Amino acid sequence: MAANGMNINVHTVYLNDLTVFNTSITADTDILSTDITIGDDNTIVNQFNFTKGCSVTVEASFATAGVFYFVIKDANDTEVTVKTLNGTDVAADSGLTVNITLIEGYKLNFRYSTSTTINWLSVTNHGGKMP
Repeated sequence: MAANGMNINVHTVYLNDLTVFNTSITADTDILSTDITIGDDNTIVNQFNFTKGCSVTVEASFATAGVFYFVIKDANDTEVTVKTLNGTDVAADSGLTVNITLIEGYKLNFRYSTSTTINWLSVTNHGGKMP
């Protein structure tokens, strides 16, 4: 567990954050082999009687222009995709930062519209637990 008490669990390894670096991806397929699952252990959010959840910052850069989007699944695995930048292309080799808040039981993954190389993809947790 990280010193701040917040974790992300990917492939059963607890991390303070998740970073994918210099990795090839295929267009319109899940970037992570395992979805990030939002757990029920949280800190600040629950103190205000909001639904349990967490907020994450996603930073990304890709070698080729394309549309970056979140894949969000509920507890029944119903899938919704959310395009960043209103569905316009992220410029090649540029940086993108997006914040998203998800509630307990939801899953998060990412896709990109073009087969390319991820320069970097970083997911940082800002509240709650991602088990």
